[in-house]
Amino acid sequence: MSSYSWDRFSRMTIESETKLQGLIDKAHLVLFTACSIFPFQIVPDRISVDMTKITIEHRFIFQSEDIRTVLLQDVLQVEVTYILFLASVIINNTETSTVTFLRKKDAVRAKQIITGLLIARRERLDLKDVVQLGLADKIAEIGKLHATS
Repeated sequence: MSSYSWDRFSRMTIESETKLQGLIDKAHLVLFTACSIFPFQIVPDRISVDMTKITIEHRFIFQSEDIRTVLLQDVLQVEVTYILFLASVIINNTETSTVTFLRKKDAVRAKQIITGLLIARRERLDLKDVVQLGLADKIAEIGKLHATS
């Protein structure tokens, strides 16, 4: 292998490793997590939002669970429905995923963060260099402002 080819291969390997580490770092940065409220749901469900995906965990009796992951790039719409102090988050992509019996404020916050991430993605904002402290608040603010406009 010539030195030019070796340098190019080495550079490509370093770039790939850097991208991989960036993906890992994004996956570890959870922006929001909420659980359904007991006693309305005996075994609480959970929704988690990170920089690249939404994870919905439906738990059942006897320690069984259904875990669904929705990539942000696949999200078509996010809805919140509520009555009194309880709410549901509905995420539409090729399928519909719902988390029920959340606190209303948690459901609204989840929608704001997801909407903010979708807008940041559409605008091609690179959030990896943004200071992690307060990032969820900034993204939620984008989602909140977008929802009112």
